Amino acid sequence: MKLGIFSDVHSNLEALQAVIEAFKGEGIDKYIFLGDAVGYGANPNECCHLIKKLADYAILGNHDAACCKKLSYLWFNPVAQKAINWSQQQLSQENQQWLESLDYTLEFQGFLMSHGLPLKPEAFEYDDNIANVRLCFNKLGNRFPLFFIGHSHRPLVFIMQNSKKGNVVLENKGHLHINRDNNYLINVGSVGQPRDGNPLACYTIFNTEEGVITSRRIEYNIEKAGQKIRNAHLPPVLAERLMLGY
Repeated sequence: MKLGIFSDVHSNLEALQAVIEAFKGEGIDKYIFLGDAVGYGANPNECCHLIKKLADYAILGNHDAACCKKLSYLWFNPVAQKAINWSQQQLSQENQQWLESLDYTLEFQGFLMSHGLPLKPEAFEYDDNIANVRLCFNKLGNRFPLFFIGHSHRPLVFIMQNSKKGNVVLENKGHLHINRDNNYLINVGSVGQPRDGNPLACYTIFNTEEGVITSRRIEYNIEKAGQKIRNAHLPPVLAERLMLGY
């Protein structure tokens, strides 16, 4: 089975449309969305509509949770707060209800998926603390050989080698063959606002039969997405960072 896994669209319609078009040539069997449909960008309703139409499974991100008032907007920095307040005003009741209905985690074919680190998914922890990543492996690794997350907007792979040794290796590979003796935490990157220095939209393909995980990048109309942000009078930095990939 081929899984199309994507995350962190953040209301960036141009990036999402480009990724959906790219997915069409990949022979995807199931689509899984790892959260943050909204926030930052200028097309929250359009992005929710497309994700609902495409994804077989979807889970809740922290910006989604804030927009449907499951999470306090005070959790966020001032720029993100402004985008959340704006998004709340724009979202249709239908899309707010959809976001509110999403769960924090998804178990699929023996793999565990969440927006942030999976040990405490409702806390939306980042993967920038290797001790927390190791704790996820130690606490959940016996049940789940693979974790998939988003949230940090950086496509990364954390590997606990030989499962029980406790050493965690960080890699940034576009093409990964799974070793069944290891455990993996895969960050699938961001569709709508990459932060790894590469502004191209990011998505992941997982071939479960071959045990191969592939991270791909695709160009999209960044200038158009940025201009929409400026036209909506959202903080200008949200448009500027699209160009830089930060």
